[in-house]
Formats: sequence, structure tokens, C-alpha cells
Amino acid sequence: MILKSLEFHDFDDCKALMNMLDDREYVFKYKVILQKKFEELVRWFLYEYMGITSRPIPPYSTDQKKIDLLSLYILVASDGGYREVTTENTWPIIAKDLGFGYEDGDYMRIVYAMYLDVLEYYYKFKAVQNKVQVKEMINDNAGSSKGCERKSGSADIIQEGVAGINENDNGSSRGSHRKIRSTGDVREDAARNSQAVSVEKVVTIVYQPQAVFRIRPVSRCSSTIAGHTEAVLSVAFSPDGQQLASGSGDTTVRLWDLNTQTPMFTCTGHKNWVLCIAWSPDGKHLVSGSKSGELQCWNPLTGKPSGNLLTGHKKWITGISWEPVHLSSPCRRFVTSSKDGDARIWDVTLRRSVICLSGHTLAVTCVKWGGDGFIYTGSQDCTIKVWETTQGKLIRELKGHGHWVNSLALSTEYVLRTGAFDHTRKQYSSPEEMKTAALERYNKMKGNAPERLVSGSDDFTMFLWEPSVSKHPKTRMTGHQQLVNHVYFSPDGQWIASASFDKSVKLWNGITGKFVAAFRGHVGPVYQICWSADSRLLLSGSKDSTLKVWDVRTQKLKQDLPGHEDEVFAVDWSPDGEKVASGGRDRVLKLWMG
Repeated sequence: MILKSLEFHDFDDCKALMNMLDDREYVFKYKVILQKKFEELVRWFLYEYMGITSRPIPPYSTDQKKIDLLSLYILVASDGGYREVTTENTWPIIAKDLGFGYEDGDYMRIVYAMYLDVLEYYYKFKAVQNKVQVKEMINDNAGSSKGCERKSGSADIIQEGVAGINENDNGSSRGSHRKIRSTGDVREDAARNSQAVSVEKVVTIVYQPQAVFRIRPVSRCSSTIAGHTEAVLSVAFSPDGQQLASGSGDTTVRLWDLNTQTPMFTCTGHKNWVLCIAWSPDGKHLVSGSKSGELQCWNPLTGKPSGNLLTGHKKWITGISWEPVHLSSPCRRFVTSSKDGDARIWDVTLRRSVICLSGHTLAVTCVKWGGDGFIYTGSQDCTIKVWETTQGKLIRELKGHGHWVNSLALSTEYVLRTGAFDHTRKQYSSPEEMKTAALERYNKMKGNAPERLVSGSDDFTMFLWEPSVSKHPKTRMTGHQQLVNHVYFSPDGQWIASASFDKSVKLWNGITGKFVAAFRGHVGPVYQICWSADSRLLLSGSKDSTLKVWDVRTQKLKQDLPGHEDEVFAVDWSPDGEKVASGGRDRVLKLWMG
């Protein structure tokens, strides 16, 4: 059998085997033999042809399971090649098809890049390119010989021409031999040059972690739910994505049934507009804040208040943020910011304010409780203050903005919001188990880098900070032509999105703060933005009554979602990625699906 006797001495032998792989029926019939031969091919190509001897063949996974290079090559080729698979991030699926877990997708990508990517490149392009170069060099040399008729054919035809000239040449036979030998030298030099390039120096592998799941972009309104009698001012999905709450100008909080897409509970008790709502990271509590300055904690399972109103703030509530579950489980404490210039830490068990964070000279517009245990407050006094949470002491003051600070966002915000809940939808039997899982997620997301903070302001600029490292900003981000209304890190921390009254959404690098792209399409100020759980899609809601879905990879509009009859004030993408909720001046709540 020809296949069994095939040996590898030059790249033409490699081509012969790789040509066989185009016939899938042939591969299926002789797969066992082909697997062995393909390993021999890869070994010869890396060790002999490329001179790379540091890579073991066959490769093994982290748990010492052999990786079948032939199957990996065929699967990637079937999906359009290495670039297409990487762009679409179907590596987890390929890993699963090879008998590994979805989490091994990145490992398969690295193995392919190290063992097969350059081989495929040489097979498709380099071999052809080298042949053309050799022919051109031989033709040039033959053409420079005296009396030689220039030919564009093969090397054999050129040699015949050189031999013919030598027979008619009056020079010595030694000169004749030298002319023929020069042609051979050109061939050898060309072959040597084709192998002189070190792939270790040329090929750069850029590694960036991707989500192991893919969120389908929302494209249709699945339900328009009436209920609120005034504008919907805030919407929020629970950390596990199974419940939805909304706050309205009609002084009520409503909980919605996502299975039937109908109203479930109407929570009454506030005396004025419900401006903001926030779920605890363990999903056990829902807190709402109103324009009157009072707060209420609700039981999401019954829709009933967990006690009396929490009072202490003298003016309206501007923000609510819970203590991360990896720091305290079950969740008890949350922090609120207010127009009265204070921030307060509350305890839902004690049902009172336990610490008052005073120091700002004007209204506190936003607040975040970080994963390292610090609280960040942004204010109309143009400063951001960092507080510790045991005694409420001021640790650091971040200065730089020339106008009001409107919005803050943390690089770890997604894992802080969702706690222990992820795309696997695992349920936890105890608070301790939940705390451990949440801490593992937080540490994995954060890595070795410090937690980053981004701030958006009325001065049209943004600042990227690393508060635990320095009081000075890492970078100043300029480009918006109007005030920056909302800033938000992507779930993986790689991107920052900003919404502005200049009708645009801008995308920035989440590590360096460098500008990446501007998304233009809205014809009114953009009020709020939110990310899909896989960090590939961005959603914006605007005064122009539309929602728009933007694709981060192509940096273009993915989906235009008209439907609201008036301004869209609030949007949220569920952590499980299945639904988007939006609300606005038209008093209805809309649910969107893919």
C-alpha cells in the first residue's frame, strides 16, 4: 500500500499526504494509518524542515490525554481554518468534538498554532511561493549567460538552453562546466533560503481569553408588558437572570415573571419616584431607593417588604451597591449615595444605617462597592473618594475632573453583580459554598492586576484609575463632545463603553484606556448601556426611543430595535444572556430575545 510506504524527505512528500486529507471518505476509511503518518509528517516538518525540536509529538493535554493532531487539523479545516475558528471562537466546540471539555478550547487553539498553523501556511502558500522564487532566480541567471535565449519554462528547459550555448561556445570546457554549475548553485541557495526563516521569530501568537459561550444578539421584542402608570426609571435582572425588577415614577417596584412574561408582584410603600433598584449578589434581597430619600428592602419571592422603610438620607437616592458575596455571605450590607452629599452603609438584618460616609461637599451622584472591600463615591464636587468599610474612614481622594462626576464603573463589576452564578446555572446549598465559588470567580477574573475604576463626567472626559496603586489617573480619555452620562466595563474587563449626550457610544481598551471605536447611529442622547455576558455585544438605549445592539468585533451596528414610543431610560441584559429588558417614558416594559 502506497500510504504505508510513504516517507518524508522533502516538502513534496508532505503535500502528497495533505492532498489525501481533502478526501473525507478516504480519511474515514484509513484513519488509523493516516493518524500515524500525520504525526510522522508533523514531526519531520518541525524537527527536520523547520529545525524546531523543543515540541513533543504527539502533544498532550494538561491532564495527560493525547491530542489527535489529524482530527484537530480536519475539524479546523472543516470550520473554515484557524483564522475563522479564532474569530468566531468555536475552539470550545472543537475541544468538545475531540473528547475534551469546553474549557480546553483555548488549549486546543494554542496546540494548533504551535503544531499545525505554520504547516498549513507552508502547504497553501509557502511551497508555491518558493517554487516561483526558484524559477525566477534560475531564469534570471540563465538570461544573463552570453547568447542564451531567455525562456520562461521549467528549470529543465533552461538547462537545455545553457547546454546548447556551451556546445557553441569557443571557451574552455572548464568555463562551460562553471556556467552549468552556477545554475545548480542558484537552486541550492534558493532551497537554503526557503528554510532559513525562523518561525519562532516571525510568528506572533496573540492570546486573549474569550468566553466559552456565545450570546445570541437580541433581534425581536418578545413581550410588551403594561403595568406601570408612570415612566419606567430603572430595570434590573437578578444575579442568576431568573427574575426581573423595575422601578417607576408611579412610586412602585414591580417584579415580573420571565417564564410567562407577565407582572408577578407590585411592591408598594414608597412615597415618591423609585429612582434606583439593586439586587443582592446572592439574589435573596432587592433594595429600592426613591426621590424622597427613603429605602425599602423587598423579599423577591413574595413581593413583600422585609420591614419598615429605611430612613436617613435627606434628599433623593442616586445609587445603590451591595457588598460582594465573596466578602460576606449571606449578603447583609449595602451602600447608598444621595443628593444630600452623604453615602451610607446599611445592614438589612439590623435594619438601620451603620456607617455614614461624609466628606463630599456636594451631591454624591454614584457609588460602587469594590471587590477588594473599598467603597468608591463620585460627586458633583468633581472628586472621587475611596473609603474603607469597617469604620468608614476616607482612604484616598481621586482628583482630575473639571466638572461633576456622573458615573463610575469597576473592571470586576460583572462578577461582583452575579456573585457565584455563572453560565452553568449551578445552584448552591449553603452561603459558605456560594462565598467560596464567588471568591474563585473574582480571583480568576481579576488575575494579578489591580482592580480598575473608570469615571465619566460632565467635563466630556473620562479617567481610568487604579485606586489601590495610585491616586493619580492611569490615563485621561477624551473624545466625547458632550457630557458622559454612563460608563460600563465589559464582563471580561477588556473593554470600556461610554454613553454620551453627543448621541454616540464609544469603545475603549479596558486595560490601557486607548480609544478603539465610535458607534454612531442614535439621533438623540444615549442614556444607558449594558453588555452581553460574553463581552461581544453592547446594547444602548436612547432618547430617540430605540435600542441598538453593537458588535465589538466588527465595530458596527448589529441590530436596530425600534418599538418604544418615547425615550428609553433604562436597559439591562440578563446575566444568562437570554433576554434584554428596557423601560422608558412610554410606561411599558419591553422584553427582547434573540
